[in-house]
Amino acid sequence: MNAKYPSLPPSKNGFTLIELIVVLSIAGILTGMGVPVLYDLIQNNRLISQVNNFVASLQYARSEAVRRGERVSLCPSLDLLTCSTGGGEWGEGWIVFADGHTPGTLDGDDELLRVNPPLSHDSFLKQNSVYTQYISFKATGFSQGNGGNSGGFRLCDSRGVDKAYDILVNGAGRVRTRHPAISCS
Repeated sequence: MNAKYPSLPPSKNGFTLIELIVVLSIAGILTGMGVPVLYDLIQNNRLISQVNNFVASLQYARSEAVRRGERVSLCPSLDLLTCSTGGGEWGEGWIVFADGHTPGTLDGDDELLRVNPPLSHDSFLKQNSVYTQYISFKATGFSQGNGGNSGGFRLCDSRGVDKAYDILVNGAGRVRTRHPAISCS
């Protein structure tokens, strides 16, 4: 043995059982706190994405009406080819079409412009009495529904009104969103 370099004590390899239990306990606590926050974040992003998709459809219909110089409408659609009769569920999907004849009805000569699939399973889109069957935008960009000129929609998910969004359309066709102060039902 060399006197210059004395032998070192054997090094420890790995963790003791106590250290391993402490590390796993801390990891479990942190995971338990993080998973609900992550789930809520995912739901918020899904809801905002759905709001943005519907608002984009409204804005697209308005801009197409002005560009084409003719009425463009949105209506709820179960089959994504025709308008639902009697005011369908908007959350089941909707279509955008150039509406040359009967307002809110996809006739034989009307051009289908955009199709939107149903919302996710725990989301629903409710309309007020103005837009039960359709919403149209005239060549001027002004809005019109089967019950009047201005109204709105409410997009909710299973978490209720605290996380819901109102999508409002005024008579001039402008669209805005807000968090509502009343229930989702």
